[in-house]
Amino acid sequence: TRLTGIGHALTSTVSGRIRGQAALIQMDGDTTEEMVVVPDIALHIAFPGVKKAKPGEAPSRPKQVEELDRWMDDALEYGNVMEEARKAGGETWARFHRDSKLEALLPYALGKKPVILDANGPFSVMAARNWAKERSLDPIYMGAMGAWKIAGFLGADQARILTGSVHSLPRSNNDPFDSPYRNAGILAASGCRVGLRTGDTHVARNLPFQAATAGAHGAGPNQSLHFLTLGAAEALGISDYTGSIELGKAANFFLAEGDPLDNKGQIRRMWLGGAEVLLESEQTRLRDRYSERIERMPPPHSEGTQG
Repeated sequence: TRLTGIGHALTSTVSGRIRGQAALIQMDGDTTEEMVVVPDIALHIAFPGVKKAKPGEAPSRPKQVEELDRWMDDALEYGNVMEEARKAGGETWARFHRDSKLEALLPYALGKKPVILDANGPFSVMAARNWAKERSLDPIYMGAMGAWKIAGFLGADQARILTGSVHSLPRSNNDPFDSPYRNAGILAASGCRVGLRTGDTHVARNLPFQAATAGAHGAGPNQSLHFLTLGAAEALGISDYTGSIELGKAANFFLAEGDPLDNKGQIRRMWLGGAEVLLESEQTRLRDRYSERIERMPPPHSEGTQG
């Protein structure tokens, strides 16, 4: 993945309604402690999908939202009880029963830390937006592949969005064939802070080429590069210390030969946190191994000789 210029990734689990705290990791290190940059960058929630309503009817809120409300309400109530016990002190605080789940959820329920709302269809993203406003949450929308249809609402919020995969099919038979390619550019033009993701670890290395596709379909080359650098950092709320080469920020950058968003471009060197990292993979090791083998082979016999 590093070989295509990707130095950081957002990780979280892929199952359940509340998927736990996502972490920002750097693509270097031998242990968890060495790789993790922000262990609890946001709470990842798979927001329930909203079905298209019948003509003349408004979409109904999914029943699964009630489960999310219960968790948030329980966390807020737990926080109130914990604060009262802390103020009382003494035996009351000593006997207070700590709940690690609710305690971890509390800062997100209070809106002090961002919540990633994973939703794709326009009705689902709109429902997630309304729910976040009702609960005074700090949302980051993930996926949001149909969000171009409601870009005006999200732009008015200056919403933070991690969208993709760009290389995907339209969500509806009635959508233009290039809507996945244009989605990020439309959202950025409306005023959203946009970063790109693949959503699949197996093709994460292809993210630069997905950005190039978005650039070729309206976003432009500068904006497409922005999606992978400062735009992604702004969407995650970490632009104070990464995402661009500026005084006071972490020295995360690479040296490329050619356009890094082009298949012909090659990343030659990379630095993470100011330290140069090794650019090799199983493929490069095999290449070097068999290149050396070819060089060691004796020259072929000339014509007319035997043996």
